[in-house]
Amino acid sequence: MNHGVAVTILSSGVALAVPLLWAAIGEVINEKAGILNVGIDGVMLTGAFVAALILHDTGSLLLAALVAIPAGALCGLFLSFLYVKRGTDQIVTGLMFNLFIVGVTTALYEKYLTSSERSKSLSEVGIPLLKDIPIIGPALFDQTVLVYIVIVAAIAVAYLLRGTWFGLHLAAIGERPLAGDTAGLDVRRLRSIALVIGCSLVAVGGASIIVTQGGNFQPNITSGQGFIALAIVVLGRFRPGWIAFGALLFGVSTALQYQAQNVSWMASVPVQVWLAFPYIVTIVAVVIAKRAQYPAATAIPYREPGTERS
Repeated sequence: MNHGVAVTILSSGVALAVPLLWAAIGEVINEKAGILNVGIDGVMLTGAFVAALILHDTGSLLLAALVAIPAGALCGLFLSFLYVKRGTDQIVTGLMFNLFIVGVTTALYEKYLTSSERSKSLSEVGIPLLKDIPIIGPALFDQTVLVYIVIVAAIAVAYLLRGTWFGLHLAAIGERPLAGDTAGLDVRRLRSIALVIGCSLVAVGGASIIVTQGGNFQPNITSGQGFIALAIVVLGRFRPGWIAFGALLFGVSTALQYQAQNVSWMASVPVQVWLAFPYIVTIVAVVIAKRAQYPAATAIPYREPGTERS
């Protein structure tokens, strides 16, 4: 593999990791609070559709990315009503939410976006001097602004979870919600807030597919990336730094399929293998990674002592 191909693969891998990293850092907030949001793929799809719709109507890439935040917050409010208020099974509810969003966005796509022309995408913004570092420079420091923002967001989420009272409270209700309740924490309120914040970040991940990869919205454009983000959270042991590494691993393995024809030994491998390769890598990584323990109360609906199901 020559130098140019290696740079291209790594650079493309970083760009392809962006949607996953946004989704994964949003999901880690949810899971720290004890919510296993299996509906993450539907939230990403919502962000992607809303971004495509705004981009189609206004032509503004910035607005398309920003509008995903309130769209994700609305998803978080809806899911908090089901997960937290109603205490529904989080796995079944999440899967049904994903199917519902696929149906809704497909119908709206047929009505509003089938005539859209190919969209523009964000341009790369190089950081002087740093972008000239061999191999690493072009890959990390000559990217779209969303790459730099998601790195800052990952650092911010790490601080939020480990260095603030909010993060400590989330950890408490994720592990022992009854003890947190006894100590005066409002478990339902904290979990709802975590869902709104987490889903807002997840939706930005969906929007980044539209604004960075230069393509129009297509039905089910996320292609299960939300489920990959769920795996990355476990692979990263709920730590944003390791989660970023997991997202990059998936991004690079995805980029390989686009460059396989430029490397002799890779070109001889059937294309179907390279299409499946990112998912194989993720599954293998999760299997061989050190066992990660979910917070003890993850996916368990919380009911205050003495209350009945409403």
